[in-house]
Amino acid sequence: MEARFAANARNARDVSQRRSRPWRERVGAVTTTFVLPEKGPLTMPDDFAQIPTAWIKDADHARGLLAAYLTPGLFTGSLWDPAIERRLEPAARDLIDVEDLYSPTLLSAPIRRSAGQAIIERKDEISEHLRGIDPEITLWHTNSVKVNAALDCANELVARLEAIDHIGWTKASKLVAAKRPKLIPIWDKQVSRALGADKMSWHQYWAAWRRSLTPVVVDDLRELAVGVGHPNLSPLRTIDIIIWMDEWGWKDLPTPHWDELREACPSRHTQ
Repeated sequence: MEARFAANARNARDVSQRRSRPWRERVGAVTTTFVLPEKGPLTMPDDFAQIPTAWIKDADHARGLLAAYLTPGLFTGSLWDPAIERRLEPAARDLIDVEDLYSPTLLSAPIRRSAGQAIIERKDEISEHLRGIDPEITLWHTNSVKVNAALDCANELVARLEAIDHIGWTKASKLVAAKRPKLIPIWDKQVSRALGADKMSWHQYWAAWRRSLTPVVVDDLRELAVGVGHPNLSPLRTIDIIIWMDEWGWKDLPTPHWDELREACPSRHTQ
């Protein structure tokens, strides 16, 4: 018993010492070049267990899920996209400021006050990393060199954000995705579990998404977004919403919307 208490005390002391070190020292040298494999058939070990295109084979059903999510007043996440769109203007796109700290809350990942303060204190360094991520580069861009360079910077930024107390991978991904929504996928436990990706590192997750986003898939996702009146919705966000709704969100739909969804695809949604 005494030995266990002594071990716990040592662990607590180690954590305290680690948290008291400067930010750069805590995260270490996160400078490994991020290299993604070229696009190809989804047969590599790090690919998703469930191919994302499975959720858009039935276009009508996917469109119904997307439209329900984006209906005003049903899900707070529907406010995330217009909120971040205002922050993608040149004056704000390379900055994580007070206004940006609220965006993860709309996706059920609120930022604690102490974590928000730590981010604001480091906003100059964060902006330096964001400036290294070309805002015009998408995850499905054909130039792998440019994609790898952008993801290399994003990789370091996510690691540095994640090192802040109470900012894990989920919140870090949502903060960075808000600034580069066409490049960085949101990490959500429901979506990652549905894809069989909940044990992946973010390197594997990003790489698997890149291989999944073929030109045909990107065009299909854009068409779905246009079909529900949201042409500015990025393909990454579109498929994220569809998977989340199909796996989880439909349970919270009010009766009229749920009845329509059940009638559209009765075998997939039952209560």
